[in-house]
Amino acid sequence: MSDPIKEAIKQGALEPRNQLDRLQQAILARLVEKMPGRITHIAAFDEEAQKFDFQGLQGALFVKYEGSSFTGDDTSPMRIYAPARVLTWSIYVLVRSLKGAQDGFIGANEVLEEVRRALQGQSFCGATPCKVLSDRLDAQIEGGWRFVMQFSNSCPAPAYMDERVRAHAV
Repeated sequence: MSDPIKEAIKQGALEPRNQLDRLQQAILARLVEKMPGRITHIAAFDEEAQKFDFQGLQGALFVKYEGSSFTGDDTSPMRIYAPARVLTWSIYVLVRSLKGAQDGFIGANEVLEEVRRALQGQSFCGATPCKVLSDRLDAQIEGGWRFVMQFSNSCPAPAYMDERVRAHAV
């Protein structure tokens, strides 16, 4: 299977401009590399993801940034300007069959395990390794099932610091 995400990055078409985009692209690239060949649609969750029609596909994955929380000791000036950022990612898994018995389609359990194995413990772009938070059946959808898996990782979230701020931060 060709890797459209890696090819686009190599050609400069997907130049991540911020920390979130870099992390999301790294997660997408890992999923493209590690998923079974029957899961051929792997993409960032966007405005069109809710309307996605996976007709003719075994399944699909969508990666969505859910949000962050920030931690740090408010008494430490460096923590105010560079707190730890704990990010939460959701992987939406669309499959046609729960157990793989329906018309030879790949089963939900197989895909969920492959996603977990692909991301659990992996570190991307200097962030801590991904930690599995949960997986659950989200909905029965037309022609299949939608599951949501959640992962978290953390990284520093530095602020812009001019010389005046830097002098007071140390």
